[in-house]
Amino acid sequence: MESKCQVKLTKDPAGRATMGGSSGGSCALIMAWYHPEWYHRVLTWSGTYINQQWPWNPKHRRAPGDFMKTLSQKVAKKNVAHMDGGG
Repeated sequence: MESKCQVKLTKDPAGRATMGGSSGGSCALIMAWYHPEWYHRVLTWSGTYINQQWPWNPKHRRAPGDFMKTLSQKVAKKNVAHMDGGG
């Protein structure tokens, strides 16, 4: 990719970010949460952080609503900065 597009990409997570809007915002946050070795910055716009599944199916875990429950629990500190610009 670097040679084809004539760009230099960094492997340093402090120089990388992931971002998305709405459901993509929750995906971006999940990417950084589970892979802080890849991303230290997250930018979301009007992120959807609730479970939107209807009807409820317990087979489908790790939905944004389930993920957000883990944020309120005691977890190891992560070097991830998150900003949401939604309203």
